[in-house]
Amino acid sequence: MAHPATSVPVGRRPRRRADLSIVMTGAVVCGAAMWDLLVIFNITTGLMILNALTGNLAAHQSLTALPQILQAELAPGETGDLTDVDLRLRLLCAVPTVINMLTIVLAGLLIAGIIARIQQGQPFSSSVQRGWQRLASVLVFGGILQTVAGVIAVAVLTTLRASQGPDGGGAFGASYSGLGFNAPDVPWMLMLLGIIAGALALAFREGARLEEEVAGVV
Repeated sequence: MAHPATSVPVGRRPRRRADLSIVMTGAVVCGAAMWDLLVIFNITTGLMILNALTGNLAAHQSLTALPQILQAELAPGETGDLTDVDLRLRLLCAVPTVINMLTIVLAGLLIAGIIARIQQGQPFSSSVQRGWQRLASVLVFGGILQTVAGVIAVAVLTTLRASQGPDGGGAFGASYSGLGFNAPDVPWMLMLLGIIAGALALAFREGARLEEEVAGVV
């Protein structure tokens, strides 16, 4: 005797896959944003977050907590840490990380919106096409802004170092026998993903055109 076929509601599996994609996107975005928040906390406060959470505010970060500084050696007999650096300088150094965090969060929201529209059976709708275009713009221009902010921060740091002589001090809060600077961070991956999103926008626009032509023939 043949067993009766069990019916599965149409669209259940794709919807579950789409929901899983949104959850995974949210997890990645939250993880990246939390990491950036930790870096921003370190830069702006000069404290160590684990010690700060337990009430210990005596443990401080060194200057190398700034993404733009590679090496920081105090002059003999000098004491100093990141909390001695001018607050305006610390905020300037945190700007690239803030831009990176905002770019990732906005990109995650746009990706979630695209997935939701596709889940509704509208892969070639105008809203999906706009979503891909906006995603491309956010990633590319966010990467460019982050690069520019990084260049400005490194330029300001090196200028202050050069203008204050070999012993440092001033905006750095102490005298350093050696300060080494990192090159500005360029988020190549973000900009590459933006270019890919732009290519997908073109592909989805072509898919929408073909869908309209097929509908017209039918």
